Amino acid sequence: MCSSRTYNVHIRPVQVQQISNFLENIKCFVPFEFNRKPRSLSMFKQWKATECRLLLLYTGSVVLMNVVSIDILYSNFLTLHVAVTILCSKRLCKQPVFVQYAEDLLKHYVVTFGNLYGHQFISHNIHGLLHITEDVIHIGPLNNLSTFKFENFMQQIKKLVRKYDRPLQQIVKRLGELNNHKSKYVSCDDDYRFKFENPHESGPLIEGLLLPGYKNIVCKDYVLIANDIKNNRCILGNGSIVLIENVAFSNDKRIQMIIGKEYLKKIDLYTIPCKSTLLGIYKVSKLSRRKAWMVSDIINKGFIYCSGSPMWKVVFPILYTDTEEIQSL
Repeated sequence: MCSSRTYNVHIRPVQVQQISNFLENIKCFVPFEFNRKPRSLSMFKQWKATECRLLLLYTGSVVLMNVVSIDILYSNFLTLHVAVTILCSKRLCKQPVFVQYAEDLLKHYVVTFGNLYGHQFISHNIHGLLHITEDVIHIGPLNNLSTFKFENFMQQIKKLVRKYDRPLQQIVKRLGELNNHKSKYVSCDDDYRFKFENPHESGPLIEGLLLPGYKNIVCKDYVLIANDIKNNRCILGNGSIVLIENVAFSNDKRIQMIIGKEYLKKIDLYTIPCKSTLLGIYKVSKLSRRKAWMVSDIINKGFIYCSGSPMWKVVFPILYTDTEEIQSL
């Protein structure tokens, strides 16, 4: 859309600048699980595939809503966004109804893509979208069959090479050494669902909870950090979205509890092609009074940033993490 000159679907320079400004402004909200932060569209030719994925799954549905003036272009983007979100979700891709819906959306996307941008641009990559639902049915969420993990692991492989002579042999030896210690790291990971780090003796507290508090909640796929705007939103099993301010011990329940505030107002970010809330994507506002929840209620981490309106923020459940991809190798 940024460079197309056919079918009158290109984005004007002023709109390109608006998108770039938005992407630059939300850098400070991107959780640390994502290795690459949003960059200006002026750098688009240098974007990595992970940056395009970030735009498709998390940022594009917001920034394009306020910039793209032709509704059919935004709807076309949302069709791909919703389909890929479903296929990336460990929860939704297990439900046949959602998988079938994603397949229907991808078929619609490919057809409308050709009508909007020109059939000559339907490359192998675009046509391949018609077949990925079958892969998801057999293999699981898209993250299981993507090659991002190998791309992200390349930097670590390069660090294993100490000299120019026989690089392949060096890599094999170093990986062998790492595998010798792998079992102890795996057993350590399997021993906990949540681990607590960075103890402190400050609040906030509520009645019935005791210090020391903890700043970090470490899970296998992500880390939550109290009072860190990038990393302190979590999603609970009942659908609540909570801003974490502290972690403290409950003397009555004999367990760790999170202390924070819940977002009371939750509405759809978009309603076409489906309600965003079906995917766990919300516009939120109005925080509750300070309350406490069991740490075990946490099921995911949230990616939250300003929606462009001073009253509302948008929340996306994290579907993948770059750290998870590297650890799976």
